[in-house]
Amino acid sequence: MIPLFLLRFLAPLLRILPERLATVLYYRLFSKRSGELGEVFESASLKLAAQVRMRLKNGDAAHSPMAFLGIYEPELSREIWNLAHNPGGTLLDVGANYGYFSLLWCAARPDNTAVAVEASPRNLNGLRHNIDANDFCGRIELLPWAASDTEGEVCFDLGPEEQTGWGGITQDKSDHLVKVQCHRLDEQLRERTFTVLKIDCEGADALVIKGSEGLLAAGSIGHLFFEENLSRMGELGLSSGSSQRTLENHGFRVEMLGRPDSNEYYAWKDID
Repeated sequence: MIPLFLLRFLAPLLRILPERLATVLYYRLFSKRSGELGEVFESASLKLAAQVRMRLKNGDAAHSPMAFLGIYEPELSREIWNLAHNPGGTLLDVGANYGYFSLLWCAARPDNTAVAVEASPRNLNGLRHNIDANDFCGRIELLPWAASDTEGEVCFDLGPEEQTGWGGITQDKSDHLVKVQCHRLDEQLRERTFTVLKIDCEGADALVIKGSEGLLAAGSIGHLFFEENLSRMGELGLSSGSSQRTLENHGFRVEMLGRPDSNEYYAWKDID
């Protein structure tokens, strides 16, 4: 086993190595022992925006590679980073978690703004801290509720204590169940325009898109990124392809983002 002092020495080198090599080394050397280097999670810089610092949750499946490598879902991150530079504008970040994409977006240009929607009560303090610590209070608006296709209240599974992103809207009973307010985006954010809508809601992405139809119809969203978590969708009674069908009905083109087996999608308005 590699001594802890050597891991501490090697950790900063991951940021300067080629991404593929750094990723391989992270999973071989650091992923199972990341909890022993808790200091890495306290103020992690982002690979695409080194001036941004995030406090992350030690042991979290998504936060750990972010803390060591400075990037989360690299292909998606670069697509959003490019759009943040040109044309810029406002990001609607649904399932904001601790704010990675909202922070990245606002770091790209001083006139960029973001709306961060986060339903999990457990994540709100971490999200607020990261907004405040990077002086983005006036540029990132935090909405502490779930985006869905209805107005009212939904059951929300918080997920395991050590994971920030495994919870979501549910119809099942759970020891981690709470009630949270839910809203349609087209009801709460009508008359507003967004360059990008990014959704990561653990199977409920189709509900978010359904609740955005007023914005889609009005041409208020230019680009959209979402996922298909098929097991969670099945639990919610949602069928594969439902998001794609809704978007195509509003004149969007939809393509898979990344590998052919990816569950991530990119949609943009088809003006041809």
